[in-house]
Order: sequence, then C-alpha cells, then structure tokens
Amino acid sequence: MISRERAEATVRAGIESFERNGFGFWGVFEKGSAPLIGFCGLRVIGETSDVELLFGIDPRLWSHGYATEAVRAVLRWAFEFTDLQRIFAGADPPNLASFRVMEKLGMGFAGIRATAAGDTPYWVIERETFRGPAAARDNPEMGEHGGSMIVCHTPR
Repeated sequence: MISRERAEATVRAGIESFERNGFGFWGVFEKGSAPLIGFCGLRVIGETSDVELLFGIDPRLWSHGYATEAVRAVLRWAFEFTDLQRIFAGADPPNLASFRVMEKLGMGFAGIRATAAGDTPYWVIERETFRGPAAARDNPEMGEHGGSMIVCHTPR
C-alpha cells in the first residue's frame, strides 16, 4: 500500500503527463461497479525517453484477471493511438504475479535497471510484437484521447 500523499502526487503527475506526453494513468473499475479497483497507465522513466507501464489492483481482487485485462487495454491503446515503439515494465523481485502478467502479454525480459527502489527487473514489448484483442476498441471509456478509466469486464 502507498500513502495518501504518494497516491495524490502520482495522480497529479499522471494529469501532467497527459498534458505533456499524451499519456498517463487511468483508473480501473469493474464493469457495472462504481468503486475504483486500481490504476494502470504509462509514464516516462526518469530522465530517459523510455516509457514504462505501471499498474496496481486492490489486493482483495488479485488473481481475478483484472491486471492482465487492464495492462492489455493500455498496451493496445498505446500502440494504436501513440507513436511509441516500445514499452517497458518493471516490478520488485518478490512480485512474481506482475512478472506473469507481463510475460502473458508477450513482454520479454529486458534486464535490470537501477531505480529508487533498488535494482529492478524490467520487461519490454515492441509495437511489432504486441498481440492481444482489440482492448482499446472494446473499452470505449478509453477512447482515442485516453478518457479517464479502464473498465474490466470479466472477473475470473
């Protein structure tokens, strides 16, 4: 869990990112339900030109497929509506479930990056190798300009 202050700073940074880069973070909601269950989106990695995918789902809803569906929707949106050629994703070493989400969607191991949290394993996917259903088209709330949410359709 992150602090309220860190969450608010992340939301502010996401809004600024949409204004500056054309991408940021979306809220994740379960279809037919009002409460926010997580977030998923893109941000520039530090002072580089690389872009990374970040996601988080309420721990009570882990292992229901929401992270996979949200990540697939963001990747599809990014490759359909931006000029991004590759997207990275990192996770702390104990977070094996996040590794599985990235691998399930076709991301390959890219190496270790030094981050504020320490040495972090990163995965990458190229525009040409991304495979997945037309999640952005199936998520009208995302739309061409991002919208504000990703609606997850199928709990597993």
